[in-house]
Amino acid sequence: MASGFQQVLEHIRFEADSEARKGRLFERLMQAYFREDPLYRDRFSDVWLWPDWARRTGFSGLDTGIDLVAEERGGGGIARSSASVTRPARASRRRILTPS
Repeated sequence: MASGFQQVLEHIRFEADSEARKGRLFERLMQAYFREDPLYRDRFSDVWLWPDWARRTGFSGLDTGIDLVAEERGGGGIARSSASVTRPARASRRRILTPS
């Protein structure tokens, strides 16, 4: 039997009418996961989708390959993530200093 997470992925794959829609649904799933999972909820003060974070910080919001941005608690910086339904998530930590 598939795990709950696998079932949600299958639902996303079934419901999405395009690869772009599948990606947006998956990004929202991961945003919710990072906000609600106890490990990440304690690590991050908030998690945004890239366009939302970009608008609030003065970046253009154009597709840069970044899907999610999370602010680490205690001034630890900004974590960015690129995630895909078809391959494992890649995450890296980088302090973003100024808008482009």
